[in-house]
Amino acid sequence: MDAEAPAPPAVDAPTAPADPDQSAPPAPAAQSAGPTTAKSIAQDAHQVHYTGADRSGDLHQLEHLCDLLASRGIKHPQLDTMRFATAQFYQRDGFHLKAAQTCLKIPKRSPLYAKAQLAAGREFWAEAVRRDNEGINKQRAAIVSCAAKYLRGAIDQIDTKSEITAPVLAGMFSLAEISLMRDDPRRAIALLDGKQGVLELAKKVKLSEDWMKKLQTLQAMIDQIEQ
Repeated sequence: MDAEAPAPPAVDAPTAPADPDQSAPPAPAAQSAGPTTAKSIAQDAHQVHYTGADRSGDLHQLEHLCDLLASRGIKHPQLDTMRFATAQFYQRDGFHLKAAQTCLKIPKRSPLYAKAQLAAGREFWAEAVRRDNEGINKQRAAIVSCAAKYLRGAIDQIDTKSEITAPVLAGMFSLAEISLMRDDPRRAIALLDGKQGVLELAKKVKLSEDWMKKLQTLQAMIDQIEQ
């Protein structure tokens, strides 16, 4: 089952970190340097986040600063936003597992939680596809299981009456691809052509020409499955 899917080993795809809401509070920073250090960390994080992490060093610095803020219990109002931006930078540069790992650090209490879970699932699936294309089998099954787990969890939280976006549709499409790969065409068709499937929900969203072409391809794929 997806909910019991093993996480890839930490060396390639670190497991999801414990939800900060459920973990023990971090040890406080040294009292003498606490306020000064907190202010410095926040200023550095803001500078990297808002000027753009165009160099790999900046990207790693932003990730480190976010981790440092969290580990010291500093409740920075933009921490989750900065984490999500870091994940997007990793995704942009093709580091899918790092992007997924970063998304999974966003806690349940965050307004970005569902969005981050969806992004994590999509990035795990992107990594699985990359490995398929390059003929890499190592950890592939575990990565696919992670993709299915986080995509399903995120999609189940979506309010289909108000929260349909292109990333949500893309996540549903990816989950349908996983279902087909697992020889479960019935679930794939439900995701694609059901009452709450991609084709129906897409009518509620203004989509690009590229997405419209994808929908045409999707309809052809469904027709082929049902034959």
